[in-house]
Amino acid sequence: MAKEVSVRLHEELERLETKRTKAQDELERTKRLLDESEDRRLSLQKEVNSVTNEVDTPEIFCYL
Repeated sequence: MAKEVSVRLHEELERLETKRTKAQDELERTKRLLDESEDRRLSLQKEVNSVTNEVDTPEIFCYL
């Protein structure tokens, strides 16, 4: 009886370890995607700022 319980506990531990590993991998993937998204957002923000600065310069009114 004790051996049967031990085997079941060991199998459950293996299943939980597999789930934990998958969750950890997914977390790392999500963090990487978040970092990439933040880098892209910052890049686009710089672009927007640059265009905004160009539009705000007095020289642009000479062309209007």
